[in-house]
Amino acid sequence: GYTNMTGLLFFAGLAACWALGTGIGTPDRRLVENAIIWAAALNAVVGFFQRFPGLKAVGLGMYGGSQPDGLLGNPVFFGALLAASLALLAPRMMESPGVWAPVTALVAFTTALSGERLPVLVAVVVVAWCLWSLHRSNPTILGDAVGRTRAIVYGATSALGLLVGAVIPGPGGFAHHLATSTATETFGARFGAWLVGLHALVAQPVFGAGPAQFEAATVPHYSVAFARTTAQRFFDDAHNMVVEVAVTTGILGLVAFAVWVFFAFSDRGGPMVIFAVAIGATELAEPLYVGLTSLAFLALGAAALRSEHPWAWSPDGGTPATGSGQGGKGSGPPGARARRAAPAEPGAPGTPGFISALPGAVKVASVVLVSVATVAGLVLIVGDIAQQRAATSPEPTKAAAAIGDGNTANTLLPAWPTPAVTLAEAHYAIGTRGHSGAAQAVRWSRIAVQRNPTQALYWYYLAAYQFSAGNDAGARAAAHSALAVNPVYTAPLNLLADMAYLDGNRAAQRRYLVESLRYTPSQKDDREYLSGKCKPVLSTTFGSRGVQKSCGH
Repeated sequence: GYTNMTGLLFFAGLAACWALGTGIGTPDRRLVENAIIWAAALNAVVGFFQRFPGLKAVGLGMYGGSQPDGLLGNPVFFGALLAASLALLAPRMMESPGVWAPVTALVAFTTALSGERLPVLVAVVVVAWCLWSLHRSNPTILGDAVGRTRAIVYGATSALGLLVGAVIPGPGGFAHHLATSTATETFGARFGAWLVGLHALVAQPVFGAGPAQFEAATVPHYSVAFARTTAQRFFDDAHNMVVEVAVTTGILGLVAFAVWVFFAFSDRGGPMVIFAVAIGATELAEPLYVGLTSLAFLALGAAALRSEHPWAWSPDGGTPATGSGQGGKGSGPPGARARRAAPAEPGAPGTPGFISALPGAVKVASVVLVSVATVAGLVLIVGDIAQQRAATSPEPTKAAAAIGDGNTANTLLPAWPTPAVTLAEAHYAIGTRGHSGAAQAVRWSRIAVQRNPTQALYWYYLAAYQFSAGNDAGARAAAHSALAVNPVYTAPLNLLADMAYLDGNRAAQRRYLVESLRYTPSQKDDREYLSGKCKPVLSTTFGSRGVQKSCGH
């Protein structure tokens, strides 16, 4: 799927990110930590200005018009990144609170400003875990006046930022979301998806349904009650990492994944582990996301070995030597910035000498592969920009420009159905007299279905465009294909009902409408349509066919 990209390549990428992290030594780890911190800070700044005073004019409006999402497109991912980054800010605060306190306060504040509940809870746990880890790594830290003061400043700054961000009023605020949480929508939908996922796992237990196929695997098992709960918003992700892996890769995949993660944590410690766990914790109730999950596995691979004592800090500026369990005395003045622990012997995995010790052929191969990956990344970015421009301009007045951008996106992103779907919509929206673009819309919809035949939405689009183009037989076949993939999908049922009425088959029309209303009883117009108050009228506009409902009360 283009919007989540959690297919087989995604899982291979997680392994690659973790493997890259294992080659990072102590100095390089600090660079990686700084990169994550400043990425979080940049997102925090963007999120702040999205709310005060607003960035909609420059294309960075809030999610749903009420929640800041930074540069990540979703407040859940935005809040998760910021909450996890508080772990990396803890040692920085111990080194130089004057420099890092404003950054910590901003990150904590915007975590709560996102309005999401889980990131705030994760942030509280992260701060408490960091304080406990500081004490556990060296019990004298919190016993020393300087260390104790800095630890208190870190905890207080984080807590105050979270508190202030949480009380900011507004429809997208934390307090509003907390007050509107419901057992049915907030929690019930997730529990229902996990239960349906269990049914899907039982149906395909060994290898699963295939990566990124959670929706296709689960919707055939939806009950009428759960279909009504989702209100036709189908889960394309389990909103739980464990359930997602189980349903899509089966028992074998889940066991392999669990064993790998277990040993990935072995002998690792420090802020990067807390960062990785914090991201993972949010993904026990939220979707997997290529922009965060991969970062968590990079951090897990790059986390310090326990023998390095990553939390080491002493008020005189010294740090314990590698392998020592107690804080040592250094030569710096009291209160000075702590120095990093001395690295282990060059050549050992996880030390600065590891990369330099690689064979020359491996280095050359790495340069070649990095070049290929860079080109692939640039192609993806340029294609994504074109796709976003096309997707936001499908209306008739901009359809020609959307077609140009859509063709560019389709050339650069040929593996995904999304550009084809956008092109179908843009061609249909041309709206010139005598030529609706319906034939081109059918062509591109067929391409989208070929690229992903397990997506019921694409089959429905094909059915609707075929009906518009006058191909009733093809429209019926595509609508039934949509229902074969997703039996509780009301849109193809309603289209089949319209076509049955136009054919004079009132019994079939009633059958389809009754089934549609079972899954979505809130369809007032269709309920009146079923009772005979609304009559379908076949209309032709610019050469395309459509159905209009004329309701007489």
